Amino acid sequence: MPVQIHGKEYLTVADRLAKFSEEHKEFSITTEILSDDGSNVVVRATVSAPGRTSTGIAEEVRGSTQI
Repeated sequence: MPVQIHGKEYLTVADRLAKFSEEHKEFSITTEILSDDGSNVVVRATVSAPGRTSTGIAEEVRGSTQI
């Protein structure tokens, strides 16, 4: 279900993952928390399908935004 953020509609991560899984059954997504020191969190996400894999890393600072 979309949520309003700064006056715009966004799908939550859970909704985006569910939609992706429905539309791309051959893919899988795994996540791993690499670091969580209480203020910064670093996460790696891996998307895999037969014959290919992509990985990305993101860092977020807790409380730096309203999201």
